[in-house]
Amino acid sequence: MSPGKTAKIVHRLDPTLHEKSRLSIATTLSKHPVLSFIQLKNLLGMTDGNLCVHMKTLERKGYLHKAKEVRGGRPRTVCELSENGKEALRGYLSDLEKLVSSVREAAVDSRIIEEGS
Repeated sequence: MSPGKTAKIVHRLDPTLHEKSRLSIATTLSKHPVLSFIQLKNLLGMTDGNLCVHMKTLERKGYLHKAKEVRGGRPRTVCELSENGKEALRGYLSDLEKLVSSVREAAVDSRIIEEGS
């Protein structure tokens, strides 16, 4: 893959998901389809405020659904990836795989050139 194509892949990476906290939220929710706010916070080791800020960003982008429910007489917030969020995560991961493949190919090619010199 040419350097230009590699750069295009990098520019195509979803900036909303590329941030590590939001990527952590999305990947965790892809493995655990519905989690309470507390469960998500504990799994990720994030503060309430930090998790709230990143969840709002994902919500605004349409990647996350939050709902309030009552369980055992206590209110709680539950979170899940929306269909748009699942699709965005699949696309993001696909682009990362292409990027890794491109970099590996370039590394192999450069070794071949160096060895042949």
